[in-house]
Amino acid sequence: MSNVFTTEAICLNRKKIDSTSCYLTLFTRKMGVIEVYTYGANNPKSPLNKGAQPFVYGKYVLSGKKSFKLKEVDIIDNFYSLREDYNKFLDVSFLSKIVLSVMIEGSNNKNIYEMFVNSIYIIRKNDDLYNVLLNFFIVKICKYMGILPYVSENNRNMYLNIEGDILLKNNIDSISILKIYDILVLDIISYLKVSKEDVNILEFFERYIDFHLNININKIRKKIEEFK
Repeated sequence: MSNVFTTEAICLNRKKIDSTSCYLTLFTRKMGVIEVYTYGANNPKSPLNKGAQPFVYGKYVLSGKKSFKLKEVDIIDNFYSLREDYNKFLDVSFLSKIVLSVMIEGSNNKNIYEMFVNSIYIIRKNDDLYNVLLNFFIVKICKYMGILPYVSENNRNMYLNIEGDILLKNNIDSISILKIYDILVLDIISYLKVSKEDVNILEFFERYIDFHLNININKIRKKIEEFK
């Protein structure tokens, strides 16, 4: 008999199989990103349909070990207002595409999961904070994926380059370095000070992710912008 278990998750994507069934891409707290077969979810009258909408957040009851099937879902928040506000929907879609790019299917990262869920709540409440949130989100991705170097008191006022090296002198192209302003492991944007030519923090860390993870964030952004 297949294992049956419950996991907190948010629906990132739905891929239609036929008139009745689909595959859901769920970002789960316990197992990271997984694909789940959902019979009947394309039918609006199905009790599973409510859990197959973009960015629905809930407790999903699944069966299976290596492949999964949705049995039932208990909604925590359907984030319906996001589907009524196209700009907010695209903003969350951009973050979800970043998550899908950095997360290997089946790998777990609770920090990224919780950050993503909290980010959706922030965007729903006040989309004016989106640009600040995006900076924070990208830097945190670097931290939670383990590609940022350890920063200590001795590193104060030194520089970080794209390769992840901590430098004593500003001796390379300014667009590829950031000055370390504090010692909190580059934890929050407010603890970063841009080098003398006003390097764009977001641009730097997008290039940093591209270098270390081979993920082009700007390419993802352009695909989202095609829907505007």
